Amino acid sequence: MKDAHWVIDKGVQKLRETINNTYRQKVLNWLSPIDHDSEQSDSFALRQENTGQWFLESDGFLKRLNGQSKTLLCQGIPGAGKTVMTAIIVHHLHQQFSKADNIGIAYVYGSVLRQSEQHLQAILSSLLKQLSQPLPELPECVTEVYEQFWTHHIYPSPEKLLQMLGTLMTSREKTFVIVDALDEMKASDGTCRQLLIALFRLQQSVPVSFIATSRHVADIASMFRRNRSDLIEIRALDDDVRSYIDGQMNKARPFVSEDQKLRSKVKETIVQAVDGMFLLATLHMDSLRDKVSKGDVRRALTILPTGSNAYYQVYHESSVRIQNQTDNLLARRALMWTVRTKRLLTIEGLQHALAITRETKKFDEDNMPEVDLIIEVCSGLVTFDEKSKVLRLVHFTAQEYFLRKWKDWFGNAHSEIAWVCASYLSLDLFRPGEDQEMPESQSSSFYDYASSYWQYHANLGLPDDVFSPQLPENPFIV
Repeated sequence: MKDAHWVIDKGVQKLRETINNTYRQKVLNWLSPIDHDSEQSDSFALRQENTGQWFLESDGFLKRLNGQSKTLLCQGIPGAGKTVMTAIIVHHLHQQFSKADNIGIAYVYGSVLRQSEQHLQAILSSLLKQLSQPLPELPECVTEVYEQFWTHHIYPSPEKLLQMLGTLMTSREKTFVIVDALDEMKASDGTCRQLLIALFRLQQSVPVSFIATSRHVADIASMFRRNRSDLIEIRALDDDVRSYIDGQMNKARPFVSEDQKLRSKVKETIVQAVDGMFLLATLHMDSLRDKVSKGDVRRALTILPTGSNAYYQVYHESSVRIQNQTDNLLARRALMWTVRTKRLLTIEGLQHALAITRETKKFDEDNMPEVDLIIEVCSGLVTFDEKSKVLRLVHFTAQEYFLRKWKDWFGNAHSEIAWVCASYLSLDLFRPGEDQEMPESQSSSFYDYASSYWQYHANLGLPDDVFSPQLPENPFIV
């Protein structure tokens, strides 16, 4: 009998734990749907081993670590490696304080591609989620506002979120807040300015060390100076660039990687050309991969773009390489879906989109191009985030380039995207059968995108009387 009671008690306990964990996850996801671990993992994966150590050993960082100073602004030119440095900082802090329950760590990766999502409420909610997540039980202030939301449908104001952050931070010995790419947050609605004011206010009452990165923007630097903050310059050190190039040599043609003299020439020429811009080293290495002889490589090294316009020259050269290759149509379509969509697709969603052509009558997975091929034909302009499974442009400077040039590349992008979305939704596999069960394919990210945004693209692409696709009467399209 005792054994039976014990089994029942264990079962009840396990059920309670499951219910509590489910509730906990619902509350955390309500605060912020962002997968912070994936963002950090994707950014840290770009780091070359043994690089960035100079920053972790700098006075600027050590003062924040030891509590001697509260705030640090890390400025740098585009492509200097600020985002990767942010990932290095976050990783280091997690390692340093892995066993310290009284230390809080929260971070935000600003992105020009997610400006609409990164308003002040969303950012403060994200910080609140990260500080609540490691705790054995959710803070009472968090569960209270969650219950109020479901009862009265009132989301906490930025002021309330700030107050809650203060409550959580007061219970800790110290909290580190790291914000990357302040300059990529929306300026027109004052998000960046409001965030800085909020965090500076918190520092007046709770122990917060705040580290941020940004391009050189006078207004941002001025706010930090008025707060008596330290400023430091982020740039790619020559030795770090050398380490990066050494790490990438395994992807180079054998006649380069196995020729020590040429290998050294490549390394030193690129180090001189990049002048502190880490991204340029990546782009220059990519530009050498299609060279077919040692002579081609040496000639390319003599004309590597340098200076403030180097990125745009490199992107232009990449576009010329794409146009001259046999797979240029795949590259142009992949870039169109990366640049002109309302939001980024997962790699599976992108593959589904690329599998649809004018001849498609029935969806066939064999028509989905391989990930490695998509990346290869895009000639260094895109990168694949392994954890979040998203293909994106290699840097926001590439986004700026395509914003200038998109009409030359894909002037009818919205029409094409709308047509593919409508064609995909019109396939037989999405027509309801007798049992009305949702096909497995409809859980794909491209089905979600196509059903949500085909009309948005159609409205921008063609007049209503020209574009009127016949979609199936599908009960699963909302």
